[in-house]
Amino acid sequence: MLQESSGWLIFFSIWLLYIAVSFIQQRLVFTEDVIYNTFGEQLAYDRIEQLLETRKEWEWVGYAIIPIFIFFQVFFTAACLNIGYLLGEHRSQKIGFRRFFSISIKSSIVYPLYSVAMLLVCLLFLNVEHMEDYSDADFFSIAGLLHLSRSEEWWVMPLRAINIFELFFCLGLAAGVSRAMNRPFRSALAFVALSYGVGFLLWMLFVTFLQLSLSA
Repeated sequence: MLQESSGWLIFFSIWLLYIAVSFIQQRLVFTEDVIYNTFGEQLAYDRIEQLLETRKEWEWVGYAIIPIFIFFQVFFTAACLNIGYLLGEHRSQKIGFRRFFSISIKSSIVYPLYSVAMLLVCLLFLNVEHMEDYSDADFFSIAGLLHLSRSEEWWVMPLRAINIFELFFCLGLAAGVSRAMNRPFRSALAFVALSYGVGFLLWMLFVTFLQLSLSA
């Protein structure tokens, strides 16, 4: 019961972190001037005014649906670990889906930290004049290191998904699995790579295929 309580506490902490980052972004990064600079050549002044009003009016909806995305990500990760467990040679240890779900929640704390890190880089080192400038704050992924963040090519999104915080997430999963299964950390890391890693790769392939299909 204590583990479940701490897991849900982390879940709500992740939600609050995302809300805080989004709130600060709206007011200090994606300001009205940035919106005008970004859409000034595409939309009329009145249309941009309506866009800003709509953003203010529906801002709370964005905050409200964040837990849905968090839950999906945690559920997906737990499902990958559980499938790997059921297909592997570890069933004698009787680890249920709830345990993997708890491990996934606790490890997911690194994801909002990714957003926090990008926000800090943006506020401290960048001068954002257009919304696209925000991608320059991504020093943590392969796409960012190769300066591909502004590209619209289909392979940019998978390269952005491969980042230092994803590595920390996998290490967190491995630490949790190591304790749950009473296995050496290296063995647990291999288990994470063969379960969550494969699921992550398949998800990236699916998203890339969908992106290509919609842009065709």
